[in-house]
Amino acid sequence: MATGCPRTRRDLVLQEVGREGLLYDKEGELIHILNTTAIEIWRVCDGGKDVSAIESVIREKFTNAAGQDVRGDIEKLLTQLDERGLLEGDGAHPTAAPRPGTGAGPHRRG
Repeated sequence: MATGCPRTRRDLVLQEVGREGLLYDKEGELIHILNTTAIEIWRVCDGGKDVSAIESVIREKFTNAAGQDVRGDIEKLLTQLDERGLLEGDGAHPTAAPRPGTGAGPHRRG
């Protein structure tokens, strides 16, 4: 697994709507939908925190995360974000296969 500090693309716009976030990618004319946890992970990916630091922040934010594979979920989301071109740089995140139904989902703007 690659190590590093993931950074979200700065040209993307996050707009929260209810309990979801809409992430606008003008370059690819896509909208990505983020769930509550994915929004928090997105905010923490500033290029200065590795997966362990991100996990600590998420565990503090979501006190009901005890007993859950928070690190695994973070790694899967970072992989999804990277595969969709939403992170800057390379090698800053894990390369595990994404799990359907978690985190981010792309939708073409019409």
